[in-house]
Amino acid sequence: MTHTTVGLFSDRAAIEQARRALADAGLTHTAAYTKDEEEPNPHPLQMLVVEAEGREAEARRILLRSGAQSLVEPPSGSPTAPPPPVDSPAAPESPTEEQHPHGGGWLRDIVFGLNDGLVTTLVFIVAASAVAQTHAALLLVALSEVTAGGVSMFLGGYLAARTEHDLLAHRIATERQEIEQEPEEERAELRDIYRRKGMTGPLLEHVVAHQTAEHDRWLQALIHDELGVVKEPENSPAWQGAQIGISFVLGGLIPTIPVFLALSSPWLQLSAYALTALTALGLGALKTRYSLKSPLRNALEFLAVVTAGTVAGVVIGTTLHTV
Repeated sequence: MTHTTVGLFSDRAAIEQARRALADAGLTHTAAYTKDEEEPNPHPLQMLVVEAEGREAEARRILLRSGAQSLVEPPSGSPTAPPPPVDSPAAPESPTEEQHPHGGGWLRDIVFGLNDGLVTTLVFIVAASAVAQTHAALLLVALSEVTAGGVSMFLGGYLAARTEHDLLAHRIATERQEIEQEPEEERAELRDIYRRKGMTGPLLEHVVAHQTAEHDRWLQALIHDELGVVKEPENSPAWQGAQIGISFVLGGLIPTIPVFLALSSPWLQLSAYALTALTALGLGALKTRYSLKSPLRNALEFLAVVTAGTVAGVVIGTTLHTV
């Protein structure tokens, strides 16, 4: 059974910061609730239960770094209540100090749009330069391709994000309806989820009772722990589509620069490839900030895609030129 780690916090904001830090580290199975106290307390402690999955030491460091006042380590599979909190051996750092970057969800759309704009336009320019009669004609068709691609990417990104939002909204509405119509079944589902996280006995029943005591909290628990939604999307589908579309246009303009400068072959193709490759290396470095891969590996992955696109463009252009 999975071992759990429990951190005690003085406020809800610290809980949310800890959850984000844990999610960035891949520890997404968490549950938060208010700790019961024998005497009334206007500021009760907040408890964050983490399914450590064999990474207890890392979970403890993240909890303390996020501002946990103390830690509880309930034995896995124990039917008894968790032991009293043990003072942490190291003083927690200020919750306002960021130890690593959060976020990065926007990076997927930006990288997708930029990379598609870079590679698509590079392939187009390398292929079209072999058959274009003048630089003016090549520039016109290249700008047309960038513009059309940007519009297409915006619409495609909007529809994809809109579909994702609608599906999530439908699933949330279904959970809300099931809470009202089948409360015992939903309560049993939560109990099974937290049991798989390693909770048993009084701790399990306490968490389930707390999470289901209030309708909104119950729904949020199901959204987070059953649907696996750590954080609901904040950006609108239109904005997500705009990010992809604008990124495509910006990426597409980079290999078009040699066409603007009216360079002749083969310098035009070589310059377009060089500019695209340098941009791809920069994208690889940017991606490293939000991934576990090294800068070199990320850069080589992007460079490989750009090189493959260039080879494809040369093959297509040569074929068209001989037809």
